[in-house]
Amino acid sequence: MTLFRRKANNHTLPLTEDPGRRFVPWLIALVVFLAALALGGLMSLADAAAKWDRGLVGTMTVQVPDIGRGDDAGRAAQAKRIEAAVKALKSTQGVASVRALDTKETAALLEPWLGAGAYIASLPLPALIDVRLDAGARINVTGLTELMSSEVPGTTVDDHRRWTDRLVTILRAIEALAVAVVALVALAAVGTVVFATKSSLAVHAETIELLHIIGAEDSVIAQTFARQALKLGLKGGAIGLVGAVIAGAGIALAFARLPVGLLPRLALSPLEGAVLILVPLVVAGIAAATARLTVMAALKRML
Repeated sequence: MTLFRRKANNHTLPLTEDPGRRFVPWLIALVVFLAALALGGLMSLADAAAKWDRGLVGTMTVQVPDIGRGDDAGRAAQAKRIEAAVKALKSTQGVASVRALDTKETAALLEPWLGAGAYIASLPLPALIDVRLDAGARINVTGLTELMSSEVPGTTVDDHRRWTDRLVTILRAIEALAVAVVALVALAAVGTVVFATKSSLAVHAETIELLHIIGAEDSVIAQTFARQALKLGLKGGAIGLVGAVIAGAGIALAFARLPVGLLPRLALSPLEGAVLILVPLVVAGIAAATARLTVMAALKRML
């Protein structure tokens, strides 16, 4: 009996002849493609948000509107308004440094939207004052706005923290959506493997029953299906990952060509690239484990 069991355990099921197996790699490729894109997009946006946060934390921008007079007297009056605003800011507790941007710097900031040209200098642009805060300083924006308006009428204060907080909120929503996509994709992979495995079990039901009669162990039969699922998963995962890399590179290139200079550059670090490489490996592992569990459960019902 031991000899029969050994021969039965060494028997290889002709799983490569299953008609449904040719569809499994392409379904898994789609699963990996969607999962890799979702994960790559999430990591890119998280990096961009972190860079924005590091660049804007502890900063404020004060705008002194132009008085609308282009003659020498008007320019002198505007210079006095800027000087008064800078003086008021320097006397504010928690402010580390104050610097008024010149006309060229202001035009450079507007260039992504208005384009380059001498006509920008003729526009009634507000004077921008860059304000840097002490580390850990908390400024009452409402109180500072009232103070600046009393010193220089029409002056506004832009707290960059408001924008970073909104950015974090949007990022959290995108993160939740990406996690949901990955979860649905994982369920789709499991469902695909379960369906393919059950179809293969039905095709080889008589052979499996014969192997049972001569003493084949359930774990050996299940392992055969698991190896087959692992091979198909790796094949489909490689196809899906290549497609995701190509699509992601195209999206990043198109994003970089947009004329708006404040949009972040989408890119992945080497560590994040290594994480993406793990996606097809994880999906292939899930496929192998799912196939094994499906076969073990089916074989127990056959006893």
